[in-house]
Amino acid sequence: MPRFNIHHITKYTYEGPVRDSANQIVLFPIKDEYQEVLKQELTITGDPLVDVYKDYYENEVGSFTNAEPHILLIIDSVKDAFTLAAEVPEIRSINFGGIRGKQGSRMVSKAIALTEEDITLIRELLNKGIELEVRQVPTDSRLPVESLIK
Repeated sequence: MPRFNIHHITKYTYEGPVRDSANQIVLFPIKDEYQEVLKQELTITGDPLVDVYKDYYENEVGSFTNAEPHILLIIDSVKDAFTLAAEVPEIRSINFGGIRGKQGSRMVSKAIALTEEDITLIRELLNKGIELEVRQVPTDSRLPVESLIK
């Protein structure tokens, strides 16, 4: 089964010190019968307490405040997920928004770094007819993953 390491950074830079900033984050991966989350780390400037709750749609949402004056706020989220796409026939398409580099990986696009093991798993998914694409944001043009691993 494919294993995905996802690294997301949100960075805010302010012109001058701000205080009492209230923030809401939706950076929690879905945990269900199709995906097992092996690990998640969330690091936020100032190490605030994050209150996590479920919204109306059962999505995990985090809220936090940063009362101290600051000119920079970084939210750094790393997720390690194991997806069952190869075994669930209803999943026909997967988008890779970004996969960070790790030891033994090589950059195949500006946001995707793959190891040989990743490429083998991708080929298995493609052979099963699962469409794989890269889009960092919804407005990006579709880039087929197979064009990156030839």
